[in-house]
This record gives sequence, structure tokens and C-alpha cells, in this order.
Amino acid sequence: MASLDVEFLFSHVPILPRIEIILNNVYRHPKLPPPTITENIIKNLLFACTTEAPFRSLTGQVYLQVEGVAMGSSLGCGFVDFFMCKLENTVLRDPDVKPFINCSYVEDIFIAIRSEPHLRDLKKAMETASVIHSSNELNIHNKIPFLDVLIHFQDNTYKTIVFRKKTDTRRCMNAASRCPQRYKLSAIQEYPRRAHRNCSSWEFFHIEVSRVKQILINNSFSYFIVDKETRVFITCTITQHEQNNTSSAHNLL
Repeated sequence: MASLDVEFLFSHVPILPRIEIILNNVYRHPKLPPPTITENIIKNLLFACTTEAPFRSLTGQVYLQVEGVAMGSSLGCGFVDFFMCKLENTVLRDPDVKPFINCSYVEDIFIAIRSEPHLRDLKKAMETASVIHSSNELNIHNKIPFLDVLIHFQDNTYKTIVFRKKTDTRRCMNAASRCPQRYKLSAIQEYPRRAHRNCSSWEFFHIEVSRVKQILINNSFSYFIVDKETRVFITCTITQHEQNNTSSAHNLL
């Protein structure tokens, strides 16, 4: 297992190639019809929104970002997604380069490869086909963090649990803070929701829930309310799971 992290993806990739990729997918898609607005109008709008958007520096000077997309721009994620999809579709056509597993989230990519030379070949192919550069990380003892998930390959199975960096301070919204009660309840509810989403088994889920209960209690939440909200989430999740299984069984019949 390994991961690739594309560096400066928003700011370093030229605008015009990205716009051409978008136009080709929108107006020359093999299955979807083009929009009613003309291609030239869309091209001019995309160009204006990316190269003619001013911003002010801390010193008061006004600049135009002539290359790349500004961080926080509403167009940023769309531009990056089109670019990365085009790049991956081009590079991964080569069976000698294509990894066994390729999962990407914007500029972060999780891959399963044969060896370190395979990783180097993949990285070189992606950099040769574009202007990007990336850093990489290999698994240690069959474990590797990817975003907020720790992936463990064991017994020919991928197991996952919530990942926390060593710099994590175990702090969250404090129950004594002056904010609406619904925000505090949301802070509690998100922890078991994330545990259920990221953990591959109920065993890992309960390990993570025990950990976050202590975090919440350390941040002044009462054990009663934490336990109550956790139980409500588990009950609702199990009920929903049983309803889905029942519905699937009826569909089969």
C-alpha cells in the first residue's frame, strides 16, 4: 500500500489546459448532449472567473492570479477534478503502470502496488503526462494513514479505523462554551457517525466510540448525555440496517 499527495495542485496547473479538458467533456461527451449555451461563452466565462479575479494582499496591493485557481474559489474543486480525472484516465491505460487499487480524493491518492519500483514508475508517468509533482508514502507494518482513515492490510483484507495524528490535542467544542445547545449535540453526534463511517467492523467501532467518549468527557460533556446520544445513533443505525436488509429480501422474492 502507498499514497500519493499531489503538491500545489490548485495553484500550479495552468488554466488553459484545464479549460480545454472541461470543454471537451461538456461539449464532446460520447453520451451526454451539450448544454444550450455556446462553447465560446462558457470558455470566456471560465477564463474571466479564473484569470481576472482580483485579490488584495496583506500590504493592500491588488493582484490578479494569472495561473492556477485561487484556494477557496467555487471553481477550484471542479477544475481540479476534471484535471485529475483526465490525468488518471491517460496514465492508467498502461497496464504496467496501473495499480491494483486506485482511490483518489482530489489530490490525495491511495494505491495498492506490486513494489517500490512500480510506485516510482506510476509517479514518473503522472509527472511526465502533466506538470504536477507529488510526494509519496509507503505502508509501515502493513498500515498506512489516508486522510482520516488508518488502513491495515491483514489476512488478505483491508481493515480501517479512524486515524489521528500524533499532534492531535484531543480537544473539541467545550460543553461550557457559550453557543447554542444544538451545536453541542452536533459535536457529540458527529463522533459516532464518523466512527461508523470509517471503521470496518463493529469491534473497531466500539474501540473508537470508547476513545471519543473520553475525549468528550474531558471537554466537559457529561457522561449521561454522551452515552445517550451514542446509544441513539447505534439504535438508529441498526434499525436502518435491518430495514435495508428486509427491503433487499423482499426485492429478491
